Amino acid sequence: LLDVWLSFSESDPKNMEYQRNVAAVYLALGKKKEAIAVLEEAARANPSFKDEAQVYINEIKAGQSLP
Repeated sequence: LLDVWLSFSESDPKNMEYQRNVAAVYLALGKKKEAIAVLEEAARANPSFKDEAQVYINEIKAGQSLP
């Protein structure tokens, strides 16, 4: 599943839905650092996603799953 979402996100890096899904899969695999890194990179690539990404990052750091 991770490979599928990574492929989608590479084909359209500005698609925030793809980035969220990549982060969610990383999180499901227990890879919090990778999930946060994906969200941080997505926020840099699309500044309008910055606030939403920060909410997700805060949730990850608090031990919650992504919506």
